[in-house]
Amino acid sequence: MGPGRREKIQISQDEIDEIKRQLLESIYAEIGRSLVKKFLWAAGTVVFAAVIGLVVAGKVKLGG
Repeated sequence: MGPGRREKIQISQDEIDEIKRQLLESIYAEIGRSLVKKFLWAAGTVVFAAVIGLVVAGKVKLGG
């Protein structure tokens, strides 16, 4: 074989299925992390807004 040629690699259908399974697991894990991160940001924003609302309404005093 010359320097510019590649050897053809044969893989079985089982190997292809395993690669697809691992890829999907990786994608689902990344999506899950992203959704959890967004949920936590949203929950933090809601809590922050609620505390600010209570302070403005005079129901809670910050700093003693």
